[in-house]
Amino acid sequence: MNITNNAFEAVLTEVRSQSKDYPHYADNLKKTGVKWYGVKIATHEITYYGEGDVVIYVEKGSTSGMDAAQPGKPFNQEKIQAALIANQQGRTDFQQFLVDTLEAGVTHYTADLSSLEIDYRGANGESYIESIPAVA
Repeated sequence: MNITNNAFEAVLTEVRSQSKDYPHYADNLKKTGVKWYGVKIATHEITYYGEGDVVIYVEKGSTSGMDAAQPGKPFNQEKIQAALIANQQGRTDFQQFLVDTLEAGVTHYTADLSSLEIDYRGANGESYIESIPAVA
């Protein structure tokens, strides 16, 4: 995909506005040519990749609210699952989800839009994989 940063920002805005939940967001993002993306929790940097692992776009997100989060906590799968459930139920926004996952020991995660899996990783190589429900 050969697209300018401004054009991809517009695509992201449209995808986000048209997606009623995360499975639809992932599906809509996949339709734009994104194969997978990675998120660095502490910096909220999201890198989107296309075919052949070519970087399509790097989004620098807000780190607002991250000051109170404590990085370096032990990896805790139960806390990750609780953060996911709270976010899926609409009780937290994406920024709070990042804080909650950082507090659960997650340093980064990758979302593979082909296999429909998200791999949450800790500082010592720990991993928790969550499936992304397919859109009917």
